[in-house]
Amino acid sequence: MYIIHLRTPACIVDKLSRFITSVIKRNYRNDCYNKLSCHIVIWHIPVSKTELIRRPVILKVHSKYYKWVVATVVGFGVLTSTLDGSITNMALPFLAEEFNTDPSVIVWISISFLLASIGVILTLGSLGDSIGRKRVFLSGFIVFGIGLILAPLSRSLPFLFFGRTIQGIGQAMIVSNGNALLVQSFPDNQRGTALGIENAVVGVGLASGPSIAGLILENWDWQALFYFRAPFIIIFFVLGVIYLNKDGQNDSQFKFDIYGSITLFITMTCFLLSITFGRSYGWISPWTIIPFGIVPVSFALFVLAESKAKFPVLELNLFRSRLFSLANIANSLQFLSQGAIIILLPFFLLDARNLRPKTAGLILGTLPVVRLIVGPLAGWSADKVQSVKITTTGLVIMVFAYYFLGKIGLETHLGLLVLVLLIEGTGTSIFGPANNSAIMGSVPQRYLGTASGMIATVRQGSMATGIAISGTFYSLFLADKSNELASKGLSPELVARMSSSHGFQQVLNIMIITLIIATLVSLLRGKDTVKR
Repeated sequence: MYIIHLRTPACIVDKLSRFITSVIKRNYRNDCYNKLSCHIVIWHIPVSKTELIRRPVILKVHSKYYKWVVATVVGFGVLTSTLDGSITNMALPFLAEEFNTDPSVIVWISISFLLASIGVILTLGSLGDSIGRKRVFLSGFIVFGIGLILAPLSRSLPFLFFGRTIQGIGQAMIVSNGNALLVQSFPDNQRGTALGIENAVVGVGLASGPSIAGLILENWDWQALFYFRAPFIIIFFVLGVIYLNKDGQNDSQFKFDIYGSITLFITMTCFLLSITFGRSYGWISPWTIIPFGIVPVSFALFVLAESKAKFPVLELNLFRSRLFSLANIANSLQFLSQGAIIILLPFFLLDARNLRPKTAGLILGTLPVVRLIVGPLAGWSADKVQSVKITTTGLVIMVFAYYFLGKIGLETHLGLLVLVLLIEGTGTSIFGPANNSAIMGSVPQRYLGTASGMIATVRQGSMATGIAISGTFYSLFLADKSNELASKGLSPELVARMSSSHGFQQVLNIMIITLIIATLVSLLRGKDTVKR
């Protein structure tokens, strides 16, 4: 049965009913018409003129198909998020030339986006739990779209940073409530499948971003990187307004946790600034020490605010669940190790192996492509098997992959390198959907937005930390090895290649320890629980 709910006057409904009937009769035989007509019902909902103007149309999809509509709309939101990072990073060299500035300055186009996003993700997830996830999610499309328009209009870097900050806030609104909308629309026994599909969408965004950016930059100006996404934002916003069901949250008693939101924003922003400045100015620079010193103070104030708030940004009682706590810790450690691959693999391919950028790009594309196949399968498995088995398996695969990556040198065949990267991508794709499903399933339904925001905060914060730590250790190992090899009278080119390879290998060895700890934490999480 397909039911079309229309908030319109009865006369319009009658006309629409006669029109649909005539179309069916013209295009189908009588026997098909009889079958089709009995499956289409137009249901008139009487409304006042004021209500009609306020919400003219609502289309409700049959419950059997509603979850796939949600998956489509949420999937596009996730795709927009993952595409943005890879597309914008590809444009940084062009933007440095456009604004005639140093790369160390232009990189703040990405940093400003991350600062805004990480600083408010958890707050916006909690806000969705209180006033409605659909409301916050779709508002994110509007805010992100405004940022897409403002950024290419920039004639100065501060205005461009402002546009990217607006985009970051919009992205946070989308990501923080996306998982919650997805999980609440799928039954519990299909939660892993839903998150596995989302994992595949992430792979599409990461894999296609550089190619799309390259195609656009070859034919148009950098502004087109922003403009071309605006129509899609509008289309999926409209689809979300029409098809997504309204949340049942009652916001009449809601009081925004202003103190918790401010202290959390200060904590996350200062933490990200400290690791960013640490890489740029050194770890003992005042630029690094001051924001890092603010972090524990603001975090303590955040915990104090949350313990007293009636509607906290982060419900601290959630951490009493061993599954919720340990799954988030394992998630953090896994993304910490992923930071090493993200930042160091390009250096290894370009500097140590002397590969052409096109070849290096194809090799880097193997990691997200694996998600397209393994992600949905891993999610489906998470619906059948306890998450502890799947997540631990994924982490063990990653440990072995990192070990073999650390053994790949200057003369190793590229085919073997691709094989090991495929194994690493498989481990990551196995771990992600099952772990996210366990986190989302460990909280009551009223906290799904909080759990979704927690996943996104841990992912982005841990990855940024891993990038900073890996970059620092890589520089130390690189300098030490360069001095050692230079004293042996080797050519500068060979010294640079061997030093880069050595730094890459040593950092991966450190990250193996991180992954082993993550594996042990995953084993201790216990059995899955459903509290909804």
